[in-house]
Amino acid sequence: DSQDNSIINTLQMIKNMDLLALIYSDPENTDSFSAGYISCIFSDDIIINHITSYGRYDGFVVKRIKDIYRIETKSKYCTKLSKLAKQYNNLYDSISIHNDSGILSLLWFALKKEKYVSIGLCDNDLVDFSGKVISVDSKTVKVQSYDEYGDSDGENVFSIEDITFVSCDGEDENMLMILSNN
Repeated sequence: DSQDNSIINTLQMIKNMDLLALIYSDPENTDSFSAGYISCIFSDDIIINHITSYGRYDGFVVKRIKDIYRIETKSKYCTKLSKLAKQYNNLYDSISIHNDSGILSLLWFALKKEKYVSIGLCDNDLVDFSGKVISVDSKTVKVQSYDEYGDSDGENVFSIEDITFVSCDGEDENMLMILSNN
């Protein structure tokens, strides 16, 4: 619809100008946002090169375009984060495109690079599973799940279309990877 086109045009402009943006996608928690640089724009979602509130590398986040209700750029906070991020010279791997889908592209990246992911399902902005991607195809993903202490918590298979968001290789995922490997 026209609102999605307007959002997509805005995202494309921000990406082309290499602006740091705050992406708001959880109307239940209006103080919550993802900060970073837009890496890829797909028909239905985007991949953000995510940064922490201190301007450091925090992996990647996929957000569905239909969930985005606010985009902030050029504010004092954005300028501060941008300055910090430039200071740290954060390096992000490039992600191969799969099926015009940010979710699939990031899951394939996680599988190939053996990076951990956090996944939210069914229109929920909470993390439902965190762990290592075991397999992925165009319809489903299988994840070896771990609890917050790094202990194995079984395997989960779920439909790609039920995924609301994916984050990969951020601080939370890296902490879990360290705990599960020791």
